[in-house]
Amino acid sequence: MAHKVLILSSQEDVHATRVQQKLGALGVEVRFWNFDPFVSDCDLEFVISNDNNNFALQLADGPIELRCFDSIWYRRPGALKSKSFFEPWVADLMLQESRQGLMGMLNAIPSLWVNHPVRDKNCSLKLFQLQVAKNAGMFVPETIVTNSPETACDFFEKHSGNVIYKLITEKSNFSLPRYEFPHGVPTLPLREADLIHLDQVRHGPHLFQERVQKKADVRVTVIGAKPFATYIESQVGAGKLDWRNDYSVPMLTHELPDDVAHKCLKVLKLLGLNFGAFDFCFDHEGRYVFLEVNSAGQYLWVEERTQQPLTEEVALLLAGKSAPLTSYDAAAFCD
Repeated sequence: MAHKVLILSSQEDVHATRVQQKLGALGVEVRFWNFDPFVSDCDLEFVISNDNNNFALQLADGPIELRCFDSIWYRRPGALKSKSFFEPWVADLMLQESRQGLMGMLNAIPSLWVNHPVRDKNCSLKLFQLQVAKNAGMFVPETIVTNSPETACDFFEKHSGNVIYKLITEKSNFSLPRYEFPHGVPTLPLREADLIHLDQVRHGPHLFQERVQKKADVRVTVIGAKPFATYIESQVGAGKLDWRNDYSVPMLTHELPDDVAHKCLKVLKLLGLNFGAFDFCFDHEGRYVFLEVNSAGQYLWVEERTQQPLTEEVALLLAGKSAPLTSYDAAAFCD
């Protein structure tokens, strides 16, 4: 019987379609699905009994039995949408029921997950990531989250002004006005001139971090148990603080020290993930300073610049031809 893979994304996702092509060449059956039509545009059946388990959907393009898939790629699943009701509370109730129902059903599917939904959600917590990375022996920049202007000012003075500010979650960017430019808040320096505005910190938690005096940036894409490192010469371009502001700088395949590679695998295993895109600063002392890990990070730009076979490795992992780092039991039950 052919290996079957479910990709939770749309066919507009170029990462997903390129992996689909690789999987097809391996003789793997692939199905796409995202959450947008759930529940209003599909018929749902989820059954648990002593003699039967079933999770099936009837979609516009045919039926789908979710328990038949060997691997599931939780790539860009989309967002649940609620129907409009006369009473707004009904819409809210239906949305909550749909979300809880869907997540409960998905968590019950004993497939290989890249990555498991619960682990994916936990990984989005940047402060949790920092603690996990520290526990794994990685260097992390000193970080504070505060709504106290006095604490923020003390932190600024402690580090002689070498402090940056960034959002606790990049999802906050979706709260910005649609036509705000640039769209999204990059990593920003906290400057002397900004201190007079620190009273605004009282309105909510703000993340401040020691600025790393870096020589370059390093992206490490881990697929299963295989790390692929890329050296980004960020300091020669316009993205000295946040390299994402300038993709034109040289990017080279990088040989990661064994101890750093081992720590990346340790962090992923602690987080229960089979895929993670790590961002490090490489400082002038030769240290790899952990910034964050994205459980669904983009990687085609790495592949195109360095020719590393990342799409192929994702396909091999999903096809069961490459060893995963985390099993379903370990991901779902925190083994």
